[in-house]
Amino acid sequence: MELVGIKVRNFKVLRDVLVGLSWEDTQDIPLRKTTVLIGKNGTGKSTLIESIKLISDIYKFGITKAIDIHGGSKFLRHIDSPHKEIQITLYFRGGIDEHYSYQVSVGEDTNGKPIISGEILKMHGWFIKDVYIGNSSENLMNGVSDNLTVLLTLKDILSNIKFIDCIDKRFDFEEVSSYKNASLVCIEHPETGIYWGTLLNLISDLNTVDLTATVNTQFVVTTHSPAILSSAEPHDVWMFRSMTDNDYLTGENIKVRNVNVEYVREMFKSGAAEGEQNVLGCLWMEGVFDSVVFDDN
Repeated sequence: MELVGIKVRNFKVLRDVLVGLSWEDTQDIPLRKTTVLIGKNGTGKSTLIESIKLISDIYKFGITKAIDIHGGSKFLRHIDSPHKEIQITLYFRGGIDEHYSYQVSVGEDTNGKPIISGEILKMHGWFIKDVYIGNSSENLMNGVSDNLTVLLTLKDILSNIKFIDCIDKRFDFEEVSSYKNASLVCIEHPETGIYWGTLLNLISDLNTVDLTATVNTQFVVTTHSPAILSSAEPHDVWMFRSMTDNDYLTGENIKVRNVNVEYVREMFKSGAAEGEQNVLGCLWMEGVFDSVVFDDN
């Protein structure tokens, strides 16, 4: 299966955002082989990565240990919604007309203990069918039947998500290659401590990597470096933006948009035809994304 979208609600600075494709919404640009997240500090790029890690940790360790690893439930919920559930939904595309969403909700019991308050897998096609609902407040996919193929695939995906944080270490492509069974590799700020010229082909290099024969390995990269956009295309790039000055504190109006709008597409196409280097990076530095990608706000 291919991960095509992630929706996060009430998690830290992210009140309600969608990156990629959802089967319930009209947004129709899926996550790619390599997806790039850009934006200023505090706009939620790393928070989106942490939401993926949270659901992976809940699967691996159970809810109690996972919440402890991430700092405690009261620090994970959105500041303006302290009593609401955290909800993370992953959207997948399987074969022809095989579309799935897997949603996990995290809440608390009457004693304030974190619990899995909801778990549901839906099949989307010409009809919507709930094919699985979890029945455990501590562990995900409790009592999974071995004959439900999609759940076995989902278990394999969640157990093989890898995370590379380059804030405290230099990015090494060999580390990526060492994750032989990875379904998804999340790489944060690979530009740290690296000469910008070595980043120009990073996205195209990642797009050629296949680490497993059973799952198409995907990558999510967060960055502040325009150089990384050199080998990306518009539909690869999602921009996080605070629409007011204090959003880094409350997440009240943080928006996420794909930069694949008409103006950017035309600039990218004409620049590529004329042999210009890193058109997307230049548009980002010049503030074009802020003005045309978010012009509906």
